[in-house]
Amino acid sequence: MTWELANEPQPEVPTTFLGPYGLQLPPNPSDPLLPWIDRVSTHIKQTAPKQLITVGFEGKQGEWYWKKVHEPANVDYATTHCWVQNWGVYDMLNSSQANLDVAKAFATEFMTNTSQWAHDIGKPVFLEEFGMARDNWENNVAAGVYQYASNATTTNKDNYYAHIIGLAMDSFKSESGAYVGTSPWAYGGIYRPETQHENEFGMIWAGDPPHEAPGWYDVYDTDKALNVILNQKKDIDAFLGTK
Repeated sequence: MTWELANEPQPEVPTTFLGPYGLQLPPNPSDPLLPWIDRVSTHIKQTAPKQLITVGFEGKQGEWYWKKVHEPANVDYATTHCWVQNWGVYDMLNSSQANLDVAKAFATEFMTNTSQWAHDIGKPVFLEEFGMARDNWENNVAAGVYQYASNATTTNKDNYYAHIIGLAMDSFKSESGAYVGTSPWAYGGIYRPETQHENEFGMIWAGDPPHEAPGWYDVYDTDKALNVILNQKKDIDAFLGTK
């Protein structure tokens, strides 16, 4: 469907980081990333004019960068990624309600801001990556249990999924919103880090990439998160049916 220029392209490393988590960057009009996006998106559009193009940008860098990377005329829609643990907002070993509340508050601000930014530049936005670990504080590592064992519950994960997808849904339903969809990371199916099944090609299918801990962000075939996603899809189907 889409040519994505890169997965999470990074701006030129600044001398200063901004914001409460040190994620945002100051404006840098001379950043070589910006003409690269314009040049490559133009080349692809000239070669494949009927296909969509997006950048693959996260959005953690703040408003100026997010708008600049998505402004080129040949970029058809915007993207966001929201990684509360990777970005130092959420601690998967902290069982407190406050820990989850901070993650949800961050997601609310992130989704609200990026929806408004997308509205400002007149382009739809797709949340193409987000996730949360299982309740891994339940896994007794001191007793030899794998930190990302699949038998940990998913109470926080399910709550967070319902929240962040719900934010995208609210944006989609709003006249001033710009979100058009979400894509959780990542479906693992029958994969479990404890019992790995080879498919007919001798490969082990998992949602997590090889450079990350097996089971970190997987959504398994029996996880409640699948029902969360299904019910929210039904909600959107009903909303569209009234239009």
